[in-house]
Amino acid sequence: MTLPMQNKPRTAHPVQENPEPEPAREAFLKVERVSKSFGPVQAVSDVSLDIRRGELFSLLGGSGCGKTTLLRMLAGFETPSAGRIYIDGRDVTDVPPYERPVNMMFQSYALFPHMSVEKNIAYGLKHEAMSRAQKDERVRAMLDLVQLSDLGRRKPHQISGGQKQRVALARALARMPKVLLLDEPLGALDKKLREQTQFELSNIQQRTGITFVVVTHDQDEAMTLSDRIAVMRGGAVQQIGTPNEVYEYPSSGFVADFIGSINLYDGSVVKSGAATRVRVPALGREVTVASDKALETGQPVQVAIRPEKISIAARAAPGAENVVTGRIANRGYFGKDTLYRVRLESGEILLASNVNVARALGSPLSRESEMQVELSFAPQAVVVLPR
Repeated sequence: MTLPMQNKPRTAHPVQENPEPEPAREAFLKVERVSKSFGPVQAVSDVSLDIRRGELFSLLGGSGCGKTTLLRMLAGFETPSAGRIYIDGRDVTDVPPYERPVNMMFQSYALFPHMSVEKNIAYGLKHEAMSRAQKDERVRAMLDLVQLSDLGRRKPHQISGGQKQRVALARALARMPKVLLLDEPLGALDKKLREQTQFELSNIQQRTGITFVVVTHDQDEAMTLSDRIAVMRGGAVQQIGTPNEVYEYPSSGFVADFIGSINLYDGSVVKSGAATRVRVPALGREVTVASDKALETGQPVQVAIRPEKISIAARAAPGAENVVTGRIANRGYFGKDTLYRVRLESGEILLASNVNVARALGSPLSRESEMQVELSFAPQAVVVLPR
């Protein structure tokens, strides 16, 4: 049997100074103003999503943000208190789970310990109108897809954690659903295996072309896997965008602080225009920013600067912009880079990171405790957010 494969390469999202919104495309999975209450508790509040056919879409947020409740409503395990859900143009809001063209992969994997890998995968086809030969062929195709062809006769206790994850995925895909829902699919794996499996999961999604909706609290996982991400907080969606968009162009201080490491300080606009200037007390100076937002003089704002966009040296390069001075308080060596915590004259901590390009036993910045350094960043590195 040949599975319908769609080799659509997932390309990196390029950094743009002024990202243009993508052209509107018809939604394959449409969530229209959906809310869910459990008594006085509002778990999901007025959420609308348009998810495209063949997209890998992630719901990202901390515990209690409503992402799992939303996933359960997509699966049909919960009924919305308000709003509608459509799949491929069909209203499925009141359709029971077993009649929806969806399948769900749970965090626990829920494999049957007494069944072989083959029988675990075949269990998903139990109620399908297929002959025994057709089921056997589908199981073989699924084993090939997840690269477990040689392990079909083993029991779950005889395979690794990453292999169990792939068995659970194969079982969920065996029915060829239009939408696959994944609840923290990699949460049970250790860090290194999780990183490896992220790429495997992404490759399988691209090959099948099935629409994946993934719930995760792991920012790195969402950034690696996703075509687009919905960041959730308090039952509501805070921002929807590509990994590049939510990282480089956060819509709020919450999103900026939630996605990756960032320096976030209060300030006020001193001058608006082509070269906007913002007074930032924590930095002890005014900084020049490149912002296309309509800002007014005196307006309170927040400025956000990613650590990797800040240059740190004993002395700033000639002509460097937005130079501030401080002393190294702590440093963390992570192999590929070093993160510096620099205490400014205001007492605030500023994070700056350096990529360790050269192979060396030490950095010039690590030889002296409380070493004085100069930090600088380009106007384009600063994100200005409303406050």
